[in-house]
Amino acid sequence: MLEDQEVALVGGVADGRCRLHGGLSTGPTSPEGLARLVQARTVHGGYGAEMRHFRELVREMREDARRLRAGRF
Repeated sequence: MLEDQEVALVGGVADGRCRLHGGLSTGPTSPEGLARLVQARTVHGGYGAEMRHFRELVREMREDARRLRAGRF
Protein backbone atom coordinates (compact mmCIF):
# COMPACT_ATOMS: atom_id res chain seq x y z
CA MET A 1 0.00 0.00 0.00
CA LEU A 2 1.30 3.45 -0.85
CA GLU A 3 1.71 6.11 1.80
CA ASP A 4 -0.79 9.00 1.80
CA GLN A 5 1.74 11.40 0.35
CA GLU A 6 2.61 9.06 -2.50
CA VAL A 7 -1.06 8.48 -3.27
CA ALA A 8 -1.69 12.21 -3.28
CA LEU A 9 1.13 12.74 -5.78
CA VAL A 10 -0.23 10.12 -8.22
CA GLY A 11 -2.86 12.37 -9.72
CA GLY A 12 -4.69 15.59 -9.18
CA VAL A 13 -7.54 17.61 -10.52
CA ALA A 14 -7.54 20.73 -12.65
CA ASP A 15 -7.86 23.13 -9.72
CA GLY A 16 -4.63 21.83 -8.17
CA ARG A 17 -6.24 20.08 -5.23
CA CYS A 18 -5.44 16.52 -4.26
CA ARG A 19 -7.68 14.05 -6.08
CA LEU A 20 -8.18 11.99 -2.91
CA HIS A 21 -7.97 14.45 -0.07
CA GLY A 22 -9.39 17.56 -1.70
CA GLY A 23 -7.72 20.09 0.57
CA LEU A 24 -9.49 22.64 2.70
CA SER A 25 -12.71 24.38 1.79
CA THR A 26 -12.30 27.74 0.11
CA GLY A 27 -15.55 28.94 1.67
CA PRO A 28 -18.59 30.34 -0.09
CA THR A 29 -17.92 32.09 -3.38
CA SER A 30 -21.37 32.61 -4.88
CA PRO A 31 -23.35 35.73 -3.96
CA GLU A 32 -26.00 33.51 -2.36
CA GLY A 33 -23.41 31.64 -0.30
CA LEU A 34 -21.78 34.88 0.85
CA ALA A 35 -25.19 36.26 1.86
CA ARG A 36 -25.88 33.12 3.92
CA LEU A 37 -22.51 33.52 5.62
CA VAL A 38 -23.30 37.10 6.60
CA GLN A 39 -26.66 36.04 8.07
CA ALA A 40 -25.23 33.02 9.88
CA ARG A 41 -24.10 33.15 13.46
CA THR A 42 -20.40 32.54 12.90
CA VAL A 43 -19.19 33.41 16.41
CA HIS A 44 -19.46 30.52 18.84
CA GLY A 45 -17.82 28.97 21.85
CA GLY A 46 -15.71 31.26 24.01
CA TYR A 47 -16.00 34.21 21.64
CA GLY A 48 -19.77 34.73 21.76
CA ALA A 49 -21.49 37.45 23.77
CA GLU A 50 -22.89 34.95 26.25
CA MET A 51 -19.46 33.58 27.17
CA ARG A 52 -17.93 37.07 27.36
CA HIS A 53 -20.67 38.05 29.81
CA PHE A 54 -20.12 34.85 31.81
CA ARG A 55 -16.36 35.51 32.06
CA GLU A 56 -17.05 39.05 33.25
CA LEU A 57 -19.34 37.74 36.00
CA VAL A 58 -16.74 35.20 37.09
CA ARG A 59 -14.08 37.93 37.15
CA GLU A 60 -16.29 40.12 39.35
CA MET A 61 -17.02 37.22 41.72
CA ARG A 62 -13.30 36.46 42.08
CA GLU A 63 -12.56 40.10 42.85
CA ASP A 64 -15.35 40.14 45.48
CA ALA A 65 -13.96 36.95 47.05
CA ARG A 66 -10.45 38.43 47.22
CA ARG A 67 -11.81 41.58 48.88
CA LEU A 68 -13.77 39.50 51.42
CA ARG A 69 -10.71 37.40 52.29
CA ALA A 70 -8.63 40.54 52.71
CA GLY A 71 -11.29 42.14 54.91
CA ARG A 72 -11.90 45.01 52.46
CA PHE A 73 -15.59 44.96 51.68
